[in-house]
Order: sequence, then C-alpha cells, then structure tokens
Amino acid sequence: MVHFNSRKDRSTPLLSRRQALELLGAAGAALAAGCGSTPAGPTVVTTATSTTVTTPTSTCAVTAEETAGPYPDRNGMINDSAFFRQDITEARPGLPVMLALTIVNVKAGCGPFTNANVEIWQCDASGNYSEYAQPGFNGVGQTFLRGVQATDSSGRVTFKTVYPGWYSGRATHIHVQVFVNGTAVKTTQIAFPEDVSAAVYRTGVYASKGQSPTSNARDNVFSDGVQDDDSSGRVTFKTIYPGWYSGRATHIHVQVFVNGTAVKTTQIAFPEDVSAAVYRTGVYASKGQSPTSNARDNVFSDGVQDEMATVAGDTTSGYTATLTIGVSV
Repeated sequence: MVHFNSRKDRSTPLLSRRQALELLGAAGAALAAGCGSTPAGPTVVTTATSTTVTTPTSTCAVTAEETAGPYPDRNGMINDSAFFRQDITEARPGLPVMLALTIVNVKAGCGPFTNANVEIWQCDASGNYSEYAQPGFNGVGQTFLRGVQATDSSGRVTFKTVYPGWYSGRATHIHVQVFVNGTAVKTTQIAFPEDVSAAVYRTGVYASKGQSPTSNARDNVFSDGVQDDDSSGRVTFKTIYPGWYSGRATHIHVQVFVNGTAVKTTQIAFPEDVSAAVYRTGVYASKGQSPTSNARDNVFSDGVQDEMATVAGDTTSGYTATLTIGVSV
C-alpha cells in the first residue's frame, strides 16, 4: 500500500468536499450536470445513426471540479474567434453526437449564466487527441474535436461532435471548461453511461478497438477522493502505487481548494527507480515497465523539482510518499 502525505502552505483552513462544492458557486458558474462528488452525468438518447446528449437541470448544486489534463488546449482557442464553432468534428469519423450543455449560476439560484464561454475537447473514436503527439498518432498542428461556444439567454450551448472513444486508464469522457470574463471558473469532465458506451463501441469505427476496460468507478478522475487538512496543513491518503498508461509517466493528480475555490491544480511525480521496482512485482509485472520517463512526459517535461514525491519503503511492505505543495492565497 502507499500512504500519501501532503503539506500545504495556507492562510485559511481548507473545506471538506461537501463544503467546497456548496461554495464554489459563489465564485462562478456550474454545469447543470452532476452534483456533489459525482461526475457530470448526461442524459443520452441513442439511435442507429446518432446520439443526443443533454445535461439535466432538475437539481441546483455545483458540479465537481476535475483536472484539465492531460491534453488541454494550448493554442489559445478561447481567444481565437475561428474556434467559436458549433461543429467541432472536422470530418473525424464516429457516431454523430449533439452535445447540449446548460450553464447555471448557483449563487443566483441556478439561473441561466448568459454570455459565458464554454470550451470542450475530447478524443476521437480511436482515442486520439488533436494538438499533441501520442504513441502511434501525431496530433500536433491539428484542431479536431475542440471548440468554444457562448451561452445563450437560457445558459445553453450546443456542440456537434462524435461519440468519444477511449484510451488506456480512462473511462469515456469529454472535457469542459467554463470561462466568465476571460477567467476559467469551472473545469470538469462529462462521464457517460457505461451501457451506452458499450453499445456504441460494438459499432462502426469503434468496433475494431473493442470495449473500454475502465469503468466509471475505476476511472482515475471520476473515482477521486477528498480530505481536509489538519492544523499543520497536512493530509494523508491511503492508496496504492499508481500504474501507468500510454503517454504518461507515473503520477497522481492533486487539487487544493480554499474557501471553495480551486487555488492549486498540480500532479505528483514519482522517482523512476521506485516505479521500475514496483512494476516488476505483483499485479504490475504483467504490464511491464512504463515507456515514458519523467523527462519525456507531456506534463513533467518542463521539470519536476516542485512535483517530485519523496518516497520511502519497499515493494514488500509498501511505501510512504510525501510532498509539500505551496499555494498563494
């Protein structure tokens, strides 16, 4: 087992998951899809040739904050009018999807949030993203399945896309970021019903890749946990040593909230010699060693001096990983 300890520099106490979600609306907008600690769950209506995805609006609570990685837009689409578009497919093959999102302001009684800019991005039917080089696919210079829309008077945006495929380590999902006056006020991800994904993945261009092996419950984003820190700014999680998936070095995602606002989003890197030792043992051994070093990782390649965990222990009794995370509030 792995115990992860984190110390955070702070001037105010952090909130519990429930408190953070209740108060996030004071700072901005929330998708009217998903409440509490659950992922945003859309309503999906599928026919033989197309799928309609809408976000429910029957409850008023702030949607869970999730990581933007690993392939967020790095070309500044939010500031480029060319990417304010409804059709984001750019002729990528796949089951057509009309994705309708409603953005509401929790602070204002869940009334519609007008003129907010909503950016979405997703992988294609094969599990590949534009803008980035990935194993077996070079998306650099491409912009498919990314786009921005401004909410209307009902707080609504609609995108024409394709049903997302899957890649190792992740359940089916679409990334969403909401901007108000140029500032990102919500970063989240949309999860999909597993029975719908299973049906889609038996058809057309999806069939050759087969079914996703990762359920929503086992997904490394949708299965997240939250802890309050103590009087020393310290939190401790009991977990297992993370595995690896294509294109990424070993890592754990972390987000720090103060008074309901996310003030730090980061990732924890692990020493490569420790990971190599772990990946030779037990349930890790059959998959083998990670081919991605920290230096070649698309997140850590700019340096890991502030993100590298101090790890002590062994492959028999487990490890303790510690890291101090600095925040400015």
